Amino acid sequence: MALPVPTVTIEEYVAAENASDVRHELIHGVIVAMSGGSERHSLLGGAVLAELRARLRKGPCRTYTGDQRIFVPATGLVAYPDVSVVCGPSEKAPKDAYALTNPSVLVEVLSPITAAFDRGAKWQHYQRLASLRAYVLVEQDAPRVEVYVRDEDRWIYTVYEGLEASAAVAPLGVALPLADLYEGLPPVEAPPAA
Repeated sequence: MALPVPTVTIEEYVAAENASDVRHELIHGVIVAMSGGSERHSLLGGAVLAELRARLRKGPCRTYTGDQRIFVPATGLVAYPDVSVVCGPSEKAPKDAYALTNPSVLVEVLSPITAAFDRGAKWQHYQRLASLRAYVLVEQDAPRVEVYVRDEDRWIYTVYEGLEASAAVAPLGVALPLADLYEGLPPVEAPPAA
């Protein structure tokens, strides 16, 4: 017999999250603690943020770090993407003054633990954001960036690989050179022995 899954309301989540020193996501009414990322993960997230900020700083779009909560009203997901971009005025969630509901672009740096979720269930949630124009996935272990761009009612998927490539984020009118994103990263660590 399956045990009932605890369901947390958005109000309960917001109260707990605002009092916590650790970040959590809200997935289908369940609060899930976020683990810390690797050095490569942190550096790649910072590099994407810096590249986007440098290219967008004189326009109507703003870049946000992984500390910015995003709320998907259609599904109730509350998440902390590694980088978010909002073009135009930001819109807050009605029950969470710290969560935005209108990102134009979301970026996730993939890790072995989260890659399947970022490509699967989380991506399904993000697609329900009417404002979302692009979803960018950055591979940690190799120079590879995947970009989904909304084209009316469908998503166009493009993969950019190798240090000579530049990942086009067409809705923002920018391209991210992979050589710049991956510059100076420490070597890929071997997984710990069992």
